[in-house]
Amino acid sequence: MPLKVTAPCEIRRLFRSARSRYGQDSTSVCQALTEPAHTDGDGHHIHNLILLGLPLQEGELISPKLEFVRLKTHQVLHEPGDSLKSAYFCDSGLVSILCVFPDGKSVEVGLVGKEGFVGVPLVAGFRTSATRAIAQIEATAFRVDGETLLALLC
Repeated sequence: MPLKVTAPCEIRRLFRSARSRYGQDSTSVCQALTEPAHTDGDGHHIHNLILLGLPLQEGELISPKLEFVRLKTHQVLHEPGDSLKSAYFCDSGLVSILCVFPDGKSVEVGLVGKEGFVGVPLVAGFRTSATRAIAQIEATAFRVDGETLLALLC
């Protein structure tokens, strides 16, 4: 998997970080930069940018709590009024966040991919959902229990 970085300053930062971990050997550094470095406890590669961006200590705290899940097309993660029991770090695919009107019609108000997270109301202190979250295409995600996530954040 090739490294996709656009900013030269980001390349320098990654190179310095890899050098500090793997020493001065340029082969080791280049290999470290091009291989997926993060996996969960079961060996699934993590592509979610939020999880990848966590500092090492925080990543080690949450990683054992993550459950890899496969989402089917049109699988509903939660409906308006549902109690939010889990949060999802999308790893592949797309999840739509829909506002549902009383007449049953809905409008998409958000779209979550590998850069995102489904469960923001939990982090903001809400226990119920105001929206519907539904997988638009087959997807994978890392699910974490809502109470566990809140405990890690405090």
